[in-house]
Amino acid sequence: MTAGTPAGLTPVLKALGLSGMLDTIEARLAEARAGTLGHAEFLQVLCEDELARRDAAKITRNVLLLERSFDLGPLCVGESVQLGLGMAGVAAAGCGG
Repeated sequence: MTAGTPAGLTPVLKALGLSGMLDTIEARLAEARAGTLGHAEFLQVLCEDELARRDAAKITRNVLLLERSFDLGPLCVGESVQLGLGMAGVAAAGCGG
């Protein structure tokens, strides 16, 4: 964080679970100071930045989970599969059934 961001803002954003806003706040503050963003637009764009960051993190997390699930293959326990495949999926997965 640079001198343009209020010092007390970091702990507040972290407490609210919005610390990702710290990544783009300097650029958005510069836009606001240049007059290209009004107060409401500044807040809206900052929130949109946070939503985009969270969406990107969610996609990355889901891709990693999907890759991991393919690496593990079906997890057989007795006569069932822990992937919600039903009996047809149990047989196809080679777990008996």
